[in-house]
Amino acid sequence: EVTIVTGDTKVVPWGNGDQLFINTTAIGVIPASRQLSQTGIREGDALIVNGPVGNHGAVIADVRESLGFASDLESDCACLLPLITPVLEAFPDQIRCLRDATRGGLAAVANEFAAGQLFNN
Repeated sequence: EVTIVTGDTKVVPWGNGDQLFINTTAIGVIPASRQLSQTGIREGDALIVNGPVGNHGAVIADVRESLGFASDLESDCACLLPLITPVLEAFPDQIRCLRDATRGGLAAVANEFAAGQLFNN
């Protein structure tokens, strides 16, 4: 009696699909009074980065390709609500767009903003 509200696909090498893959997705509601999308971006706006750039990608590359990095890097995947809420409360009229850069990285987000092709508002 579970309603499936989202899905994800995983591409794994042949013969490795006999494992358990767990995918989680958070679903929330942006209040109608709040506009947080690419359409709000204006020339001259600042791009604010609130965490380390590249940790997640480096960790995933290391695991997928068995690179054996001698590092204590960890993926920075986490619930973003505790990071976002105080900022939205402190600057209610200045934050016009939010984007999690975990998939694709900072360069992809900046490129999507510049090209006007952001699909995951």
